[in-house]
Amino acid sequence: MKFPSVTKAMVGMGMVAVAASAAMGGSSPPVLFWGRSGSTVMFQSTWSGTAWSKPVQSATVAAAPEWVVAASCPTRDEQAVFTIDSSRRAYVTFRSAGTFGSATQISTNVTSTVGRPGGVVYEARSGDVMVAAWRDGTNKVVYRTGTATNLSAESTLTLPTSTGLHNMTLFAASNSDSIMLVALNMNKQLYAAIWSGTAWGSVQTICTDVSISDRECYVGAFERTSGEALLVYSPNNSQTLKYRTVTNGYWSLEQTGPSLSSTFDWGKLAVHPTSNALMLAAVNHNNALCLCEWDGATWGSVTTACTSTSALDRRTWDVGYMPNGSGALVAYGKAGQRSPYYRVRSGSTWGNEVAGTNTGNELRRFLVIPGSSGSEMHMVWADHGPKLYVSTYTGSQMSTATTLETSVSGGINAEPFAAVANTVTAESSAHRIVDWREVSPQ
Repeated sequence: MKFPSVTKAMVGMGMVAVAASAAMGGSSPPVLFWGRSGSTVMFQSTWSGTAWSKPVQSATVAAAPEWVVAASCPTRDEQAVFTIDSSRRAYVTFRSAGTFGSATQISTNVTSTVGRPGGVVYEARSGDVMVAAWRDGTNKVVYRTGTATNLSAESTLTLPTSTGLHNMTLFAASNSDSIMLVALNMNKQLYAAIWSGTAWGSVQTICTDVSISDRECYVGAFERTSGEALLVYSPNNSQTLKYRTVTNGYWSLEQTGPSLSSTFDWGKLAVHPTSNALMLAAVNHNNALCLCEWDGATWGSVTTACTSTSALDRRTWDVGYMPNGSGALVAYGKAGQRSPYYRVRSGSTWGNEVAGTNTGNELRRFLVIPGSSGSEMHMVWADHGPKLYVSTYTGSQMSTATTLETSVSGGINAEPFAAVANTVTAESSAHRIVDWREVSPQ
């Protein structure tokens, strides 16, 4: 990727040190994007620090989305919203300095909307976007890189399979331009590859028979400080998780992780803001929600947060670390219940279960968003209404739910909403060093 232009020179001791810097904006509060049933216009709401704004129109797409993924550029005021609609078409739409452009089609047919075979992330150093999706018929992953105003032509990544994908996820590093792509096909075969910032490494066959094909029975993440990647999954009929790490592009051998007391159906890894810790939330085939922390080298003990979540065929839960790293929050729906539930982790101990606002319908999808600072967290959920709600944890208590949407788009198993946090704003003139080199004096 390109470095920004040279902005400063310092002379001393017979040498010249040249610093290349990139403009960095300030951080703005979280923004939530979602689809409305029957509408080609999406909507958004922004956290003001005290309340969520009244919904306003945002991106225009070809059809109401079944799936939404959002990402925020770390170096400029730009966000990307990736959508898959009921016709299995994938698009990306960019929001630059608060204004949305037109949608760009990424794939004409992603094969299935049972899962989400595509997504979008940004490289941490260059600020370039990576948007990718499966394309049926070509049997390839199609992807584009660049910026909102300079999106590349389409390129392809070939997987060692002609079987369509149910799920494909992109995981971005926070201190390099590395990205991990993980793909699960309909025959329960799991593949992965690492993007270096300029090219894909060789595609790895991670497992030829995972526990289930139409759920995200895998999860990946990059550690915050080391930059090492972790991929967690489970072979079919195994109650014990397996995992592999990636260091400088090299994959480790398969290793044994914690036991879930049943096969692995769903997973999520939250990334700690200041350390190498990763918090795993996993639902097993008995519908129990389990929590276990990776400290960068070893797994801790497993805690069961809920013995029966709202549903096993969709992710009715989520987990995240607090912005200051002091704790974590897990939120979930429970079978037969009309309220969201949550637990707060302080230090290494998970607290008691607490009920949120009863909204009158069983929950169908969940999202946890880190707040702007401190211990602030937000939990977002869609119910069978189909309404979209948000509640905010202040560090001591959870607020009453705010209704954002009365008719959210998508089928019962879809996830038609996503959020970005700590977005860059254009007003700040701060800089960061992205390259440093010494040259001889002239």
